[in-house]
Amino acid sequence: MALTYLRKADMDDFDEIWSIVQSAREFLKEQDVDQWQTPDYPNQKVISDLIKKRMYYVLITDGNVSGTAYIVLGHDVNYDYLTDSTLDESYGDKHMTIHMISVSDKFRGRHLTSYLMSDFITLAKAHDLHDIRIDTHVDNKIMQHTIEKTGFEKHGMIKQPLYTGYAYQLIV
Repeated sequence: MALTYLRKADMDDFDEIWSIVQSAREFLKEQDVDQWQTPDYPNQKVISDLIKKRMYYVLITDGNVSGTAYIVLGHDVNYDYLTDSTLDESYGDKHMTIHMISVSDKFRGRHLTSYLMSDFITLAKAHDLHDIRIDTHVDNKIMQHTIEKTGFEKHGMIKQPLYTGYAYQLIV
């Protein structure tokens, strides 16, 4: 079994992260998913800023960056666009939101998204957070399957001008 673990990204990881994000963008396009198909998002500045804010994480497999994502601890502005919400709000802003999960095409098919999800659940528990949220584009069936397989439940829609996605929540 390959050694796989999660760590915070640093600027030395930027080129690998950007390559993975670009590959994920192409994969989504091949799947006819309109997610990440504009040059505005995600872009290099967004990713660079998230790394500098220490919000971006990389999954390392056998010494290589194999996956990426970032987290928001507390209030997430994306959820200001939530409609038809059935989210459990009993924890207020004490929650974690996972964004922009991407896996390298060199590691596709090895279920590394499940590793990322598991590692983020562990990270939430280490921060004493019980409410974990994630959202994905309405057409991204692969990610929806992974999210639901992990135990998240659908709790509404995020409707922004350039993005419509399902919002999920897991209480642990």
